[in-house]
Amino acid sequence: MLGSHSYQVASAWLKTCVTHHPGCPGMEETLLPRRVIHIGASHTDICLVEHNSPTLGRYTCLSHCWGGAQPLTTTTNNIAQHLERIEWDSIPKTFQDAIKFTAHLGISYIWIDSLCIIQDSPQDWTEESAKMCSIYENGHLTIAASAASNGSGGLPIRDSSSFVRLTGTTSSPESKPFDILGYFELGLGDHPYPTNHRTPLLSRGWVHQEMLLSPRVVHFVKTELLWECKTGGTCQCPQPPPFGNVFFKEGHYEALNSPRQSGAQLAGGMLAHQWHRIIESYSRLQLSFPGDKFPALSGLAQQMSKKRGHEVRYLAGLWSDSLLTDLLWTAAYVWSLHSIDRILQGKNEWRAPSWSWAARDVPVIFPRMGTERNGSTCEVRALCNIIEAETTLATMDKTGRISGGRLVVRGRLFDASLYRDIELPDSKSGKAETKATVTLSVNTPMDPTGVKTFISYASERGTSFVLMTHSDAQGLKGSKPDELGILVKEGFNPDSMAELLSMERTDSREYMGSDIKVLRMGRVGRRLPTVPDENKWLADMEYALVLQGVDSESTELDGAKVARTYRRIGIIHEGREGYKGVEDAREDYWERYPSCFEQGGREETISIV
Repeated sequence: MLGSHSYQVASAWLKTCVTHHPGCPGMEETLLPRRVIHIGASHTDICLVEHNSPTLGRYTCLSHCWGGAQPLTTTTNNIAQHLERIEWDSIPKTFQDAIKFTAHLGISYIWIDSLCIIQDSPQDWTEESAKMCSIYENGHLTIAASAASNGSGGLPIRDSSSFVRLTGTTSSPESKPFDILGYFELGLGDHPYPTNHRTPLLSRGWVHQEMLLSPRVVHFVKTELLWECKTGGTCQCPQPPPFGNVFFKEGHYEALNSPRQSGAQLAGGMLAHQWHRIIESYSRLQLSFPGDKFPALSGLAQQMSKKRGHEVRYLAGLWSDSLLTDLLWTAAYVWSLHSIDRILQGKNEWRAPSWSWAARDVPVIFPRMGTERNGSTCEVRALCNIIEAETTLATMDKTGRISGGRLVVRGRLFDASLYRDIELPDSKSGKAETKATVTLSVNTPMDPTGVKTFISYASERGTSFVLMTHSDAQGLKGSKPDELGILVKEGFNPDSMAELLSMERTDSREYMGSDIKVLRMGRVGRRLPTVPDENKWLADMEYALVLQGVDSESTELDGAKVARTYRRIGIIHEGREGYKGVEDAREDYWERYPSCFEQGGREETISIV
């Protein structure tokens, strides 16, 4: 039974939000989803209702983990029965607690995915999952069962007896009064965030858009309630979360409400920067079915599309008005251990073209974009020409699954070769790690030897691995700027460790495929405003895609022959950073340390799939 103290706290938060937050919705009714659960005079009197015409009302949404034991679902066989009545004892504890809580708030409807979508109907699932944007945006409040790993976990709450208030006066001569509020078994480990094992809900991919799209969320964790809305966040304990909103909701809506920018500005603008933040966070989360990569993001894509304008196309998780910078994602293996099983998961299941981050089951990072609060600005310089980008939809949802995609680019192409060296565990020396060294050699006249070499290291540790570029390894040893304050950083990040790990292991050098090319793409730079007595940090990063040929025949585009078709297999980044003071900060580091792609190669038009 929900404690009265938690009910009072949640009700007070909701009242404050509705009454005093101009950026959050009020008490007005919104369009109800096609199906919702209706709560009768008694909270145990529930049934599924279906609206065939627009109907207004207020409803909550439940965000929950399905877990290994599947909760009660609506199917083609039982929907007629659910429209009449859903037996209270047939639904799991999490559903029961959420319905009780909704009734306590005086709200008569709740949306629960497993009951409001016909789970064995692919057509209904496709249609309803495409409506996630409006379903969560229009919800009055989203109830997050953040601590429950399945439907039986319920909504744990903390009542007033968990807090202890101590008042009195000090024993010092001044005899000062004190008022101390204490609490038990609560620390920052109990606050919800995606990697906290105590909040399993927030590790799920589908939940990302549920949290961001919802105007308000109340989290039920093991020891307290937490609140986040478009305006801010708080928690029940005396120690507020240090990270603000769990999924940076407040910053998300600041970006969405920023002034509309022209296409020329958008590449480094707030919307592009926010989309990159969304993908960086989303790519770290788990999906039970890899094919859900786009459907689980479609609500946020629809929301972003409204802000970018109808003329902007959504292309396999990228956007046509910021396509160059969207293409510059990097598989973020550095400094993190990831499960080999996850990397190998779905590696043979096509769901996106190779130039999309969604083609891989790995965390990704993007170049830092947009203007930030410290005043730093972003400058983007294209070093190629993107001629055409297209995707083929697999459903009617323009932001859902796709069945094909192609990118046509004209730019400077360099010949390269790719090798892998394996160092197997040695039982005699006690070395338990398997290490792989991946060497990418690029033909370029900018290197005195005529070949520029990039090296990455992969270490397999039990059931996990870590990948590090050569520059990262140097950084661990204390890499420093030169006498002019210029730091050179460079590296090659393979897109798929699965291809490296799944190859047959040998002790000899292995030639990893044929027809390797490098395509010069662009530069992204950051500048801090010149402020007296402060350092001016200058940083530029040049990017080039590593490609592998997938056919031997030329294709045509508008009657003209296109050289070849390739797939993306990695990305090269060359960085130049200036760390001297404002008065002598240097911006000529590309002249002192030119890009290895400044000369050589050949101009070609290619297709990437």
